[in-house]
Amino acid sequence: MPPARDAGVDAALAPHATAPSLVVSLLPRMKPAASVHVELSFSTSPGDTLTCAYCASTDVDNASAADATGDLGAKISATGKGAQLTFARSPTGAAHVRYDLRASSDLLAPPRAVLVSDDRFRAFGDSLLLLPSDSPRMSITVSIDGSKLPAPLSASSLGVGASRTRTGRVDGLRSSMFVAGSLGTTIMDTGTEHDESAWLGYTAFDPRSVTAEIAGMRSLLRETFRGEPQDHVVFFISQSRAAASVLGRGNFAVAYVTPDEPWSAALRIAMTKHLVSEWVGGEARIADADGHPAVWFGSGVALFYAAHALAHADLLPPEDAQQLIATLLSAQATLPAHDLSPADVLARQTAQGALYAARVSALLRGRAARAVARGGGPTEDPHQRRIERLDDVLISLVEEARASGAQGGTRASGGSLLRSSAFIDIVAHVLGEDERRVFASVFEKGGRS
Repeated sequence: MPPARDAGVDAALAPHATAPSLVVSLLPRMKPAASVHVELSFSTSPGDTLTCAYCASTDVDNASAADATGDLGAKISATGKGAQLTFARSPTGAAHVRYDLRASSDLLAPPRAVLVSDDRFRAFGDSLLLLPSDSPRMSITVSIDGSKLPAPLSASSLGVGASRTRTGRVDGLRSSMFVAGSLGTTIMDTGTEHDESAWLGYTAFDPRSVTAEIAGMRSLLRETFRGEPQDHVVFFISQSRAAASVLGRGNFAVAYVTPDEPWSAALRIAMTKHLVSEWVGGEARIADADGHPAVWFGSGVALFYAAHALAHADLLPPEDAQQLIATLLSAQATLPAHDLSPADVLARQTAQGALYAARVSALLRGRAARAVARGGGPTEDPHQRRIERLDDVLISLVEEARASGAQGGTRASGGSLLRSSAFIDIVAHVLGEDERRVFASVFEKGGRS
């Protein structure tokens, strides 16, 4: 039997509820089979259709929906790779939806799969939640009941704890993460920065010290780009034979590691790239030739700058920075010249952007060193006076995006793009117009930096 609605759900269905809100209640369980009971309580009508991008329609059981006047006639069907729930009639005001979603119990299940095993539950929203296509801002509460697992601790991308509330867009839940079970957790609050983390399974490093390191880098980057303080959540997921990687989504990141995986330079750089993307590729986004966000900038320049920032914070030894450059050069040299797969195109553009950023950084450092050796003071050009490091180039782009109203606001990005020449315009103004030809040979003609 599904659990009875709690007072919060009943309040969401009350006919006189005023503040728009959504309550998401999750109950992972192993018996009689691995599944998650999901309840969604909307204080206003969610529309006629709810969708889930990666929920198989055959995995959705016992779906029902009701509003204050009665049953809505919920029906589940397939759509693309996912599922959709349609109502026989439009909801009148608040609505309550419930269903059971079958889950995998295989600890080696891919990250996108909904997992419920003996000691853990993990899922991404786009594999778990049926949500409306409209995405208004509202108060969102996520409650995870871990009582059917051996350990009841829980967390989501809204934060550590069984129940957390945030104001945001409903669509943001699609990219959210939810975990429960044998969790370790930590919360760090400095007054201006708020960082939380949760980990499933054993790790070869201390997640608390790594969380502190991440919090320190977030603070440094926020000061560099004069960003607004934001809460941040990190999940460390330990599982056998997992490829070490970092997945960054908005205000949270997931680090996948094996039990014997150290907090390596590769993981450190990947995590910091996620942090950097709040500004490089987030607030400041540059158009490519087709008018889309340029991968070479949002992925490539962000990658190099992540390593650059770590090195300046004494968190990346010179040999690890050199290894990154060697890896990028190797990737660029070994990719085929033609018939590239989408993954190859992404890898090439990322390598091109990172290596060109490394070139610009080195040239700017050399220029500054020569000026110091000559005993030169500030130039008369205020634009040149401030562009002494790669940091200054990126700060200028972020400031330009803010001034022009082109910021995306978050990594999800929703604003305009800066012109395709925005980066090279600043670089050429400082290093000389000949640099435009180098830029063109790298990005427009497929050359190498």
